[in-house]
Amino acid sequence: MGKEEEEEEEEEEEEEEEEEEEEEEEEEEEEEEEEEEEEEEEEEEEEEEDEEEEEEEEEEEEEDDEREDDDNDENRP
Repeated sequence: MGKEEEEEEEEEEEEEEEEEEEEEEEEEEEEEEEEEEEEEEEEEEEEEEDEEEEEEEEEEEEEDDEREDDDNDENRP
């Protein structure tokens, strides 16, 4: 094999390696983006659950207040 052929082969191998590295980097970036999206979704779900819990607590407090008012009304002469 001549020197030129060897150089061409080396160049081709280097190009292939670079392409593989780029593909790997792209895959890693995609995975990171997916993970971030999943985390954001989980956070949103948690926030929604927290809001629902707060609303339920508020409703319970209101009902309790109404009951107390009713009880007080009944106890008045």
